[in-house]
This record gives sequence, structure tokens and C-alpha cells, in this order.
Amino acid sequence: MPERRSNAVVAVRALVAIGALVGALAAAAPASAIDPDRDDDGLRNRFERVWSHSSPFDADTDDDGVSDARENPDTDGIRNRVEQASHTDPLDEDTDDDGLVDARDDEDCDGLDNADEWMAGTNPLRVDSDADGLGDADEDSDRDGVSNGAEDDQGADPGDVDSDDDGRGDGVDDDDDQGENEDDPTCQVDD
Repeated sequence: MPERRSNAVVAVRALVAIGALVGALAAAAPASAIDPDRDDDGLRNRFERVWSHSSPFDADTDDDGVSDARENPDTDGIRNRVEQASHTDPLDEDTDDDGLVDARDDEDCDGLDNADEWMAGTNPLRVDSDADGLGDADEDSDRDGVSNGAEDDQGADPGDVDSDDDGRGDGVDDDDDQGENEDDPTCQVDD
């Protein structure tokens, strides 16, 4: 019987030691592993430290009344949160040096530029954000009867039923079946 007790005591001591080790490792984990957005501004901590050079502990680093996610330090037409989603540099207005500001780039070559992808609520890095077999440009995110791509071609907001707020929906003639963003030279398709 004493041998069983000693085995049980050894097992309990081992479990206590393992528990203490796990607790110590968890306490030593970096804050970003615990909370990827400590200041709840919509930007990941790493993005703030490495790319936007804003504080992951302060939602409005420069105290100007505009959250870090809504700032546009490179004045390229898209805010930091869109830059994060598009994997573009928030401090460089033309991340890929193609002559187009990041807002006009079409990262996934689906016919919608980064700014329009954001307005439509689609992923600027995926041709078919919801994987339903219909490309983002062919979707109708705001359900106004006009595809995202046609709204983009018309200068309308693909995420707003009435882009110009005139009381009439954007549901106008949809006869333009563009399949590419002719502004972005990296998306041209040879005919």
C-alpha cells in the first residue's frame, strides 16, 4: 500500500509542476497573443506597430478625434483599416509602385478596386469573397439591382443603395459587363 501512495504522490506532484509551468508560460505570452487588438480600434496590434506606426494601446494615437483605423496618413484614398485588409502600406500611397494610388489598385483583379471592395463589404484579396461562385464584381452587395462592378463603373458606391442620396436608388441601367479594372495595368487581359 505505501508504494501506491508514493506513486499517487509523485503523479500529483507532476501534475502540479506541469500546471505551474503552463501557468508561467501563459503569463509570459505577449499581449498580442492574448488580444490581437488591445485598443479595439479595428487594427491588429502587429499592423499598428510594424505598418501604421500607431500605438496598439491607444485607439487615437495622435489624439485628433479620429481613430487610428480611420486615419489615412498617406492620403491615398483609403483608411488604415482598408490598408490592413488590402495588405497595402498605410504610409505609402502607391505600395506596388504601379502608378496608381492604393485605393485604385485592384489586388485580386476582379473588377473592383480596393476602395470599392471595402464599400461593398467584400475582400480585396479574393475574387469571390463569399465563395458562392459569383465574383465580387458581379455580386450586388447593397441589393439595389445593380452589380458591384456596374456601380463602380458608374462612380456609385456598391455598398449604398442610393449613392448620391437623391432619394432614388442606384438601380439604373446595368448594361456594362466589365470583367476587369481597366485602371489597373496589372489586371489587363489580352484580347
